[in-house]
Amino acid sequence: MKKLNATLKKNKMTEIAPRVITLGDSGVGKTSLIYRMKTGTFLEETSPTIGAGVTAVEVTIKAQTFPLQIWDTAGQEMYRNIIPIYFKGAVFAILVFAMDDKRSFDSLNSWLDEIEAHSDPNIGIVLVGNKYDSDNKVIDDDTARVYAAEHGLHIFFSSALTGQNVSEILNYIAIENSKRAELMRVPTPGMPERREKGDKDSKCC
Repeated sequence: MKKLNATLKKNKMTEIAPRVITLGDSGVGKTSLIYRMKTGTFLEETSPTIGAGVTAVEVTIKAQTFPLQIWDTAGQEMYRNIIPIYFKGAVFAILVFAMDDKRSFDSLNSWLDEIEAHSDPNIGIVLVGNKYDSDNKVIDDDTARVYAAEHGLHIFFSSALTGQNVSEILNYIAIENSKRAELMRVPTPGMPERREKGDKDSKCC
C-alpha cells in the first residue's frame, strides 16, 4: 500500500508540476543532464531518446520546494515532426548544444524556430552549452555568450559528467518560472480583479 501511495503521489506531482522541455540535437547530452538533475550522478551509457520521456524533479531553494517535470525529447531529424506535441503546456525550454559539436551549435536557430512556432509566446528559454569538460571544444565561450545575448537568452556552461552548473540551471528555471507565475497573478491596472464563483457584492442596508 505504501508503494502504491508513493506511486500515486509521484504521478500527481508530474501532472501538476510545471512542464520544462529539453531541446537540441542528438548526442548533446540532454538525457545525461536530466539524469544528473534527478540523481546527482552521471549516467555512463545512454541510447538515443525515441520520442520523449518525462522525469519529475524537485528543486529546493531556501526551504521552498519547486516541483518540475523535465521532458527529454529526441534530437534526431526523423523525430522532429512529433516533438511539437510536447510543447503543449511547457513553461520553459532548455536549449542544449555541445561545446565539442559545432553542428549542434549551428542548429540552434532551427530549434528556436521550432519553439517560436509551437510553444506559448511567453515560454522561458535557457541556453546550455553542455560537455564543458571536453578537451575537444570547438565552440569558445565568447561565441556562445554573443549568440545568447543576441537572442536575449541566459546561458549556462555545463557538464553532466562533472555536474558543473546543473543545479544552477534548475535553480534558475525554478526562480524565473516563479517570478513569471507571480506576474500573471498581478491584476492589470484599471482592470477589475477576478472573483471566485460564489462571491457576492457586499451591500449596505
